[in-house]
Amino acid sequence: MRLFIALRLMSEHHAKAGIEARGPNAHSRGQLIDSNITRRFPALKNIALHLASTGKLPDTREGNVLQMQNGQCIVERTTSFRVFWCEIDTELPADYWRAQKEVEVVIQREDFEIFAASIRHRGGAAYIEACENYADALEVCLHPEIGYVPPRSSSTQAA
Repeated sequence: MRLFIALRLMSEHHAKAGIEARGPNAHSRGQLIDSNITRRFPALKNIALHLASTGKLPDTREGNVLQMQNGQCIVERTTSFRVFWCEIDTELPADYWRAQKEVEVVIQREDFEIFAASIRHRGGAAYIEACENYADALEVCLHPEIGYVPPRSSSTQAA
């Protein structure tokens, strides 16, 4: 299934390692299709902008950069984590992705395409209002703690 996810990361380059890491069944959790899908979907860009402007999904949040020492994660430093809207292909359910501490929004691509087709004929304020209403109906999961061991320093990955 294809999903759009809002992924909270230090760098866009960390998305692939996190999404394609081994999952609960020892297989890859999914495949990263695109790590910046708002440029391809104007309605999604409007949704993301509305979520940011209302504070539901801020552009940046503080999180912990973790480091593995003696089999335990310790906080190396605190930094700003940005939101990256990604498209993934996965066999895992949407609820699995919602539970990941770096994933803050999950949208099934098929549902989004139905919505986007329904507003395609609208223009101006009506188009923006429809995107805002869609955004307001989304479940946003701002996990209390975000952070991960960056891919460059360990096999433990984001998401």
